Amino acid sequence: MNNFRTDLVFSHQSFDISERLEVLHVPGHSEGSVAVYYAARRALFVGDLVYECGNGSALIDWLPTSQVANYTRSAAMMADWFQDHPDVTVYPGHFSRLSSNRACQLLRQYVASKDDPTARCCTRCMQHVTTVFFLFGCFRCCPC
Repeated sequence: MNNFRTDLVFSHQSFDISERLEVLHVPGHSEGSVAVYYAARRALFVGDLVYECGNGSALIDWLPTSQVANYTRSAAMMADWFQDHPDVTVYPGHFSRLSSNRACQLLRQYVASKDDPTARCCTRCMQHVTTVFFLFGCFRCCPC
């Protein structure tokens, strides 16, 4: 039996555990993506929103559950957020931690890359291909 209480979490909601945490809703990579800001340690846990990928245009937004328009809005919002929080250490779900400047740079590159109609078209095509892989369970056996 589960003795834990669960509630819905909303963007900019804060929790006092023993310290204060702020939840930021950053949909795009997936619908319910969130980032969690731990102000006392100036640490931001971002999941798959941003990670070191060479250039922000390579951030993965072509999964079947990804929504490019939401990802672009979230990326722009968080890039602005980083301008107000310049000394934050960013902990992504993949690879090594980032400085707030590097995370901001990657997010701005991502947003700029979505101005290109060809890039948006490629993303839609990739979403169709990956949808087929997900439907047939191919990612479960993928060695990568």
